[in-house]
Amino acid sequence: MLNKYVKINGERVPNPIDYSESFSKVSNTFQSEAGDDLAIDVRAGKYSGSLKFQVSSRWKNKLLGYANMQSVKLQIDEAEYTVRIESIDCDLEKNSEYSQNTQGYWTVSFSAEEL
Repeated sequence: MLNKYVKINGERVPNPIDYSESFSKVSNTFQSEAGDDLAIDVRAGKYSGSLKFQVSSRWKNKLLGYANMQSVKLQIDEAEYTVRIESIDCDLEKNSEYSQNTQGYWTVSFSAEEL
């Protein structure tokens, strides 16, 4: 488990087992009357992240519900971003379907792209 404090739409979620983030620059390009290509940096620091969790079936279903939303508020430690959850992947842990009070334990991973 990583020591990351994660909330989605204000709800504390389990600590991720894997996390990565990157920040990119957003530019608009256009062509001037003279035919030169010009680029204007519109925004710096656009968040993109990848998270992976090992969770119960209850949390898997909650994370799938967040992925079906148009956008969510994602808080990582002190930073907060409005993101769209994309590329969600759910894998059942081997032999965990026999665990009591759950429909197995799952590895859930997804990418989050700031809007």
